[in-house]
Amino acid sequence: MTKSQLLPTSNSFLGIKAVVVGASGFIGSHVVDALLARGCQVRAVARHFPGLIAESAMANSSLTIYQHDMRDRLALEQTLEGVDLVIHLASGSLPQSSNRFPHDDVKVNLLGALNLLEAARQNNVKKMVVISSGGTVYGVPNQSPISEEHPTDPICSYGITKLAIEKYVSLYRKIYGLNSIVLRLANPYGERQRLDSTQGV
Repeated sequence: MTKSQLLPTSNSFLGIKAVVVGASGFIGSHVVDALLARGCQVRAVARHFPGLIAESAMANSSLTIYQHDMRDRLALEQTLEGVDLVIHLASGSLPQSSNRFPHDDVKVNLLGALNLLEAARQNNVKKMVVISSGGTVYGVPNQSPISEEHPTDPICSYGITKLAIEKYVSLYRKIYGLNSIVLRLANPYGERQRLDSTQGV
């Protein structure tokens, strides 16, 4: 099977209403570009704008900006009204700094993700994609390369909250039937990557 056969066609996205949480970040801004290019109506959620969102995307009439904090559950519920797809990329901490402020990590990332899951459930969202961590959820590797079956033993608060979010995604899938998937990304890099950040390659 070729790569083109694995990827959804542009037509399959046409007219879809999508929410990208963490839209102004490195990965989120590229997701916004991709969804707009496929004919989606995109609602971009972030604490700060424009961030890394391209000027062409900001000028696109199919993009709507929502400046929210993930801790604001009511705002999330209103933003998710009538949408088909939610992609969650937001994070209020970094792996290196999360151990210094674990309470903040839990309040922003874990509780924020729970607010988003609940908003998705309340609005009968058809599909949810949650971006987790391809490294920190595993901790110190027992083997290389690390397989998906590798034990999860995080050594930083960031990894612990990411793993907890994965478990809550699974819980909402089992209890409420929320159609969801978790992707563990490892060290993405590319255009718009922040060179002053401690993430990525």
